[in-house]
Amino acid sequence: MKEDLLQASLEAFSALPEFALAAPKLKVEIPPRGKGDYALTVMAFARALNLPLEEVAATITDRLSRSYWVTSAVHNGPFLNLELVPKTFFELAVRTASKGPLEAATCDKIMVEYLSPNTNKPLHLGHVRNGVLGTALSNILEAAGHDVVRTNLVNDRGVHICKSMLGYLEFFPERSPESEGKKGDHFVGDCYVAYMKARKADPTYDEDNDVPAKAMLERWEAGDKEVLELWERMNRWVYDGFAITNERYGFWFEATYLESNLYQLGKDIVMDGLERKVLTRLPDGSIVYLLPEEKFGRDQEGKIRVAGLLRAEGTSLYLTQDLGTAVKKVEDYALDRSIYVVATEQDHHFRALFEILKALDYPWANRCYHFSYGMVELPDGRMKSREGNVVDADDLLDEMTELARAEIATRRGDTLSGEEIQRRANIIALAAIRLYLLRYTPHKRVLFDPSHSLSFEGDTGPYCLYAYARTKSILQKAVREQPLLVEHATPTAFEKLGTEDERVLARSVLEFPEVVLRSAESYNPSLVANAVLALAQNFSRFYRSHPVIGDDEELSRARLALVTAVGTMLKRGLNLLGIEVLEEM
Repeated sequence: MKEDLLQASLEAFSALPEFALAAPKLKVEIPPRGKGDYALTVMAFARALNLPLEEVAATITDRLSRSYWVTSAVHNGPFLNLELVPKTFFELAVRTASKGPLEAATCDKIMVEYLSPNTNKPLHLGHVRNGVLGTALSNILEAAGHDVVRTNLVNDRGVHICKSMLGYLEFFPERSPESEGKKGDHFVGDCYVAYMKARKADPTYDEDNDVPAKAMLERWEAGDKEVLELWERMNRWVYDGFAITNERYGFWFEATYLESNLYQLGKDIVMDGLERKVLTRLPDGSIVYLLPEEKFGRDQEGKIRVAGLLRAEGTSLYLTQDLGTAVKKVEDYALDRSIYVVATEQDHHFRALFEILKALDYPWANRCYHFSYGMVELPDGRMKSREGNVVDADDLLDEMTELARAEIATRRGDTLSGEEIQRRANIIALAAIRLYLLRYTPHKRVLFDPSHSLSFEGDTGPYCLYAYARTKSILQKAVREQPLLVEHATPTAFEKLGTEDERVLARSVLEFPEVVLRSAESYNPSLVANAVLALAQNFSRFYRSHPVIGDDEELSRARLALVTAVGTMLKRGLNLLGIEVLEEM
């Protein structure tokens, strides 16, 4: 609809010499309530055309007033406020909700890498935001017509993993998750925390130069049988734990890469880059890439910044395996784009990675993108997994589900079985977590408030679930009491609609597909999250003020058709965010 309005308005000026430069200035916006359905930015457009504002507004008004879908065009300062013919406007909204998948301008093969846990600890709240963002982004890109490969890179080797292994040998020998009655990932996390606490009690400990951990990593890369056996056993424990957590949260992947399978490819790429003189060997034997000064500046000592790729003893670093992973992904899937969902703390890392890939002449390097997002905090401060002060993903979901279960039991305990209460509690808890984390733009830090996220009022997941369930209950009531009203509304029936609440609601439905496309283009799931919230809020306002089923059958049919469209769009939007709906609350 917005594109139709824009093109019809532009056609009247296409012959003018200034048109090409002026056209981008004319935009279609959403006006304040009571100011029409859409607004055109005619002032900026008129200035670019070097024409009087009144003349441009009058020309567009004349053109659109003769259109079958514009009933009025009112010049209002810098804007031209438009009101559409009810029959066309509402019928189009209902048709929009019934349409199939969207189509992007191009269909790209896109890999979205997210979650990416280390196998030395369980998933925590930070991983939850990562997984929620990655899931929503993948769904939205797919809905926009792209071919998406959801991918998990498991960091299953390295110094931190060796620390958990050393912690096991020192503090938990001969024990296991079974003997401790714990999930495997939680048990291994205990090993890691115990090791770090013991080391940090020593004032001489240097975390950046942990000699025992580095020595174990050297033994691992040399293929030491004893080290490899322990590593495999502890990783199995962690994988078992991850699988349970991922299933609970609904995280799933079409491809999984293990760092242990890719680090050697990364080392080979580094040695090739060294031979080609793209990379540099320092006097201590380590291999680095000299980062371009014009892009990365110099360090505090005035020296050229470097990106480490191999340690002096020859063991690999994160960048090493990331090089291998980047190349392997493209080899496996012939990707058009590769997206990395990783927190803002790794911004420099990915700038360096992409710069190195370009220097090594990989033609697809400029199609790699770091989807950077802010960290998650709780009211009592930021999570720190190394000290054991972490909100585990499992514990978070347990607590949220219990809060939801208690609320449902209070409201519906006398009519629902315990099993049904638990099922609904799981769905509500996940909706609360996902919507809360997704409604913020990704780069923002989030202060997660569990109690607020579970509220059934306001900008929350449960509120949106309730709005959807309300649409279903209205339709079910109509089927029970007046089944003939559920028949398709006629164009004449849509002419009965036209209140401000109805117009705002219909526009929310009409605009939703465009929001999904903009969200996909900008890699910003918060656009969809907030569109879902707005749709739920607009529906609630409409429902409070307008009886859907009344004495006027034509009006009732039209309102039922609008309610059906709202329910369809709410479900579609919630599903894009990874949220399962409830047919009743």
